[in-house]
Parts: sequence; C-alpha cells; structure tokens
Amino acid sequence: MVSRNSISGEKSGAIAHPRLFAFASSSVVRNRNGSGIFIVKAQLHLKKNMPIMKKKILIIEDEKMINYFLETSLKKDGFSVEIALNGQEALHKVYHNSYDLILTDMMIPNISGLELIMRIKKSELNSNVAILVLSGLSSADLIVEVLAVGVNDYITKPFSIKVVMAKINQLLSKNISIS
Repeated sequence: MVSRNSISGEKSGAIAHPRLFAFASSSVVRNRNGSGIFIVKAQLHLKKNMPIMKKKILIIEDEKMINYFLETSLKKDGFSVEIALNGQEALHKVYHNSYDLILTDMMIPNISGLELIMRIKKSELNSNVAILVLSGLSSADLIVEVLAVGVNDYITKPFSIKVVMAKINQLLSKNISIS
C-alpha cells in the first residue's frame, strides 16, 4: 500500500503496480544471502494518460436532502456517485452496473430493504459488493437479520457524516486490488 503521509510523490512501504506508475529512481539492496532484491526507496509518478479509477458508490435513498448531503460529501472526497430513489431504479442500476460500495436505506419505495439487499447479493455484477445501511430503523432484530444476509455495516439515522465517511473508507480499504 502507498503511504498517505508521503511528500512530493515519494512513497514509503509501497507496492506499486507497473501499469499505473513509472519508477523515476530507486535504491536497491540484496538480502544477506543475496537471493532477493528489494526496492527500498522509489519516487513514483503516475504514467501520463492513465485514468485514475474512482471508487463507484450507489446511494439508494428516497429522501432528496439526504441524497444531496451524501452525494456532495462523497464527490468532495473523490468518489463517483450514482443515486437511486426507489427499489425499481436501484435494481436496474445493480443489474447493469458494477459498484465498489452500496449505501442503502431500509425504507424505500417499491421494495423492502431486506428484499433489495438479498437481490443485490444474488446479482451477477454486485454479489460481492460492500453494503452499508443508513436507516431510521433501529431494531436489534432487524440489524442482526440484515447483517446475516451480507450487509457489512449498519448506521442508524440521524448519522454523523464523519462516521459514514470513516465506515465507507474502512469498507473500501478492505477491498483494494489492482488487476
């Protein structure tokens, strides 16, 4: 992983994918028996014309003010965001697009939150997607039930945007991979 506290493109403890980065300079050492080469320090530069892939998040929420608040916060942090206002729209998006994370309410028009989550988990494109629930429903039995069907975390409304962003970043950091 690339260290976030690095300055001017110098990365420490980094494993850099060669399709994304060009090594400008590096120091190399061998281990004691001479069998391994390790890059100790390297300056990394993004290759020109290489698109930076934003993490794609689907918000499923029927309250437009909450959507605006979440969408603004997520885009400010560099995420790509799509919104679905009801279950039908959400399922259409889930069946036709791949997401890194889905943020959903439990009370949305056209479908129960539990049924929606189960359909997402059975979908071809999003069966392994991270799901974070934001809901006004706080029944312990409901929370346990949705966690059992594959939800990664559950936050009750009203919520702190700092907590939501921390949970999103935590969930997405568990799923980082470069293909």
